[in-house]
Amino acid sequence: MGSDSPEKRELDASVLTRADAFVCDTRAQSEGNGELKAFEGGEVPFKVHELGRVIAEGQRLRLTEDTLTVCDLTGTGVQDTAIANFALSRLLSA
Repeated sequence: MGSDSPEKRELDASVLTRADAFVCDTRAQSEGNGELKAFEGGEVPFKVHELGRVIAEGQRLRLTEDTLTVCDLTGTGVQDTAIANFALSRLLSA
């Protein structure tokens, strides 16, 4: 979790190239302030899903235990922390 800015990225490109699915706030925002900057001028090797559409349509992106989904939210640290706490609570209750 961290603040995004145009000059930095948080994930190594190898994490992104292994992804089966990629979720972001908006594609344009991730291209300018997020992890999609790694592919600037090149082809993105996965389908980009926008979070609002995933939620609104109830899309299931994790189809197997081995599916790797990368979520790049360039919103706020508070939003990231709330999501991480929710994910952890789900993991611990499983």
